[in-house]
Amino acid sequence: MRKFTLLTFGLFLFAAAANAQSATATLSGTVTDEQGAVVSGASVKLTDNARAFERAATTSGDGAFIFTQVAPGNYTVKVSQSGFAETQLPNVILNVNDQSSLRVQLKVATASATVTVTDVTALIEASPAVSTVVDRQFVENQPLNGRSFQTLVELAPGVVLTPSSNPVAGQFSVNGQRTGSNYFTVDGVSANFGSTASVTLYESAGGGVPSYSALGTTSSLASVDAVQEFSIQTSTYAPEFGRQPGGQISLVTRSGTNDYHGSVFDYLRNDRLDATNYFDNAAGLSKPPLRQNDFGGTFGGPLPFLNFGEGGPVVSSGRDRTFFFVSYEGLRLRQPARVEPNFRVPSLRVRQNATGILRDILNAFPLPTGAEIVGTNGQPTGEAPYAANFTNPSRLDALSFRIDHTVNNRVSVFGRFNYAPSRDQQRARFCAASCVADLTYKTQTFTVGSTQIFTSKITNDLRVNFSESKVNQTYFIDNFGGAIVPPQSSLYPSFTNRDNGYFIVEVNGSGSNTISDGFFNENRQRQFNIVNSTSVTIGGHAVKFGVDYRRLTPVSDGGTYKRLFLPGSISNLAAGGVDERDSVDAAQGTPSLEFVDPCALA
Repeated sequence: MRKFTLLTFGLFLFAAAANAQSATATLSGTVTDEQGAVVSGASVKLTDNARAFERAATTSGDGAFIFTQVAPGNYTVKVSQSGFAETQLPNVILNVNDQSSLRVQLKVATASATVTVTDVTALIEASPAVSTVVDRQFVENQPLNGRSFQTLVELAPGVVLTPSSNPVAGQFSVNGQRTGSNYFTVDGVSANFGSTASVTLYESAGGGVPSYSALGTTSSLASVDAVQEFSIQTSTYAPEFGRQPGGQISLVTRSGTNDYHGSVFDYLRNDRLDATNYFDNAAGLSKPPLRQNDFGGTFGGPLPFLNFGEGGPVVSSGRDRTFFFVSYEGLRLRQPARVEPNFRVPSLRVRQNATGILRDILNAFPLPTGAEIVGTNGQPTGEAPYAANFTNPSRLDALSFRIDHTVNNRVSVFGRFNYAPSRDQQRARFCAASCVADLTYKTQTFTVGSTQIFTSKITNDLRVNFSESKVNQTYFIDNFGGAIVPPQSSLYPSFTNRDNGYFIVEVNGSGSNTISDGFFNENRQRQFNIVNSTSVTIGGHAVKFGVDYRRLTPVSDGGTYKRLFLPGSISNLAAGGVDERDSVDAAQGTPSLEFVDPCALA
């Protein structure tokens, strides 16, 4: 699948220059004297306070200057002209997708004086987009539940949270748009390469949803401590953001600076600090264990490297040139859950009366916790109630490494690798409590980028990305609740096994009365993305154009064998009255299976 977008070619007023899709900002402004007359030919320097990277421009005949394709960060602006005192504006904050402008006033020089303007409230946001920016300082001071950005997305106007499911995997709607209409980017490249734990790819086939972790968080793309800031634009954004019509969520990851900085953290939760759930008390159940350990750390700074000269190798500090930043986050979670009150299992009577393979299947259900249910006709139904609670284990590991290098004052490059496997084992996921769905997710991304300043009026920004998202779902039966694991020979024929086959008994279309075992599916989504944008300043105007090429390669593997039983009730199952459908690989000449996806029934 190929997606190709030509960024709209636009002509804008100088004070409202277009910002770049590739996670950058634009700073423009005018320079005047104390009487308000424009000052032409003034030298304007923009210096990154953290990495000492410097850019220069000269004001035009109308006193205007512009810096395009600027990385988000903290900058100092210096303006100088013959006959005037040099003016400095420190701590000019540029956020992702900003279109900011300044009005700088120069004072007549007196004995080599320097004027420092500490109040930069004159920084004006010229973009018409409705945008909310959340920086790292704000995130660090918030108690984020789950340490993911979804709760912060709610801060933007027009955002409404929505239930998530396999067919509709998006988690929020923006201004009434579909949940699959939102577009995520990380460092200027697409993050909409997610996959799904279902036999059908749904919206993930067309790149409609981001690559979430097994727990549904954005930690698989970038952990909270690895993000410098993010913005969400909900309306009237620039034309280059029009690939999808919903919210435009841009994440920018952190890079190293000239100083070494690091952090470690561990967020702990334990059931010993919690009261017993009311519903567990009402059902006479004990308190299930709850464990949460979210731990990790970050470290970054200048990257030392070897220089080889006539005197031999010399270690250089890397200051002002090369920087690194590494981040790791690990999550170990045990989450309490309980079966719904309407769970039913085969009674002891029907288990004892069954023989052979049928008895193996009936015994795969947990043992009942109550007496056999009697129907309206006064006859036993073969069903008995079942109540239990349990704990579902989950884990996540998110590792990222980024390197930034300044080749010279005209060229800078960066590279980032992110590896984030996660796993979630859900007992009673569309099946009985003795069945466990084992969901494993793996997200890998590799992004390289470069910003080139050809002249003070022409800049170019290039990003290239390779990403892969893989989701594997298998089921297995254990002895939870007194269940007996059936032998493989009772579930699969001799030519296959649970590694590539799937067995399911679905009673009366109810997930609670279902036995599942084996390989359910494995879906993969691969992405190749190139984003390039060029900004050209022509007099009092700015022209921006570029290209966004995206190739998606979705793959779905459902195994080679599936066996489905659809009894109308547990009594029918015990009596052997079932509708069986078999399927093996089509290459063997057998008919394909009319298969019901249990996930779609939820």
